[in-house]
Amino acid sequence: ESFNVLSILVAALAHDLGHDGFNNTFHDTTGSDIAVTYNGISVMENYSGACLFKILRKKENDVFSRLNQLEKKKMRQRLIDMILDTDAKNHFTLTTRFKYGLEMKQLSRGLL
Repeated sequence: ESFNVLSILVAALAHDLGHDGFNNTFHDTTGSDIAVTYNGISVMENYSGACLFKILRKKENDVFSRLNQLEKKKMRQRLIDMILDTDAKNHFTLTTRFKYGLEMKQLSRGLL
């Protein structure tokens, strides 16, 4: 459980890391360097994730130093997924999935 809590806290802290104040639409429309780098896909979210991992590369910042290689890989993917999920264009899809998951959980309780 501490693994999950740590991943949520780090993702929450990092989800807008390095944000320049402009949204993804602006970057896509203007063809900014960041938009080109991330191929117009969740531009600021990808940038924030990249900033996070650049910071964590420094030994003094590596809050995951006690994790083994497999755990680090799992943590990295989880952080990337959570940060990318903060892209507003995914909001409707994610909230629909969440509501559906809750409904299914309630239904399964009724069947048990």
